[in-house]
Amino acid sequence: RVDGSFPAVGRILNKDIQGGVHGTVPLTAYVVAALLETGPASEEERSAIARARHFLESSAPLATDPYSSALTTYALTLLRSPAAPAALRKLRSLA
Repeated sequence: RVDGSFPAVGRILNKDIQGGVHGTVPLTAYVVAALLETGPASEEERSAIARARHFLESSAPLATDPYSSALTTYALTLLRSPAAPAALRKLRSLA
């Protein structure tokens, strides 16, 4: 999306494998981590990751559950974002 988030598309057939990915913030963090771990293959993917970085940086302070906070912190750390230390402090405060 233009705001940097990745939308949920389709439906989950087996809810047991969904984990805690509910909403655009944890889904975006999950997708960004997957793309970074496999290596972005195109300029389009690199651009989407850059937009997602800004989305996650602005969303990290708003996290209210440990799962979303952990995924966001992980993605920001992989991105080497300057917001990663604050996200980690937020995660620790939820422990």
